[in-house]
Amino acid sequence: MTIPTQAPELTITTSPTESDAQLMVQLAQLSTGMNVDRGQALLYKHHQDGGLTYEQFESTYPIGSEDSIAIINVMKWHETVGTLVKQGLLDRGLILDWLWVSGAWDMCKALALHHRAETQSDSMWENFEALAASQNC
Repeated sequence: MTIPTQAPELTITTSPTESDAQLMVQLAQLSTGMNVDRGQALLYKHHQDGGLTYEQFESTYPIGSEDSIAIINVMKWHETVGTLVKQGLLDRGLILDWLWVSGAWDMCKALALHHRAETQSDSMWENFEALAASQNC
């Protein structure tokens, strides 16, 4: 059974499955390979100041540096998780119980929205944003 949420195009199943749990573990392993923990730690340093601005990102973390890649990987990883939820391949409730998606979005929102404007692509980071919005509902 699927229950619609207030967030656009996201659904929640009534109970997570064993497949959801297996995929969650695989996502945790993927996050390690992508250095997501480092990226989140770097983002968190800016959290008290209202989040990382694009200007701060550009001046503090040179493009192509390990730190800039780790920060971008936070967004890529959350976009992947959001896409799996949107497509019904992963239980939203399980993910929102596990992750602080709305906090991660808040910490890199300015950077993500800058990328969206720069590319003129409304779909850039949309699944990450939608998953974060569903956590705030």
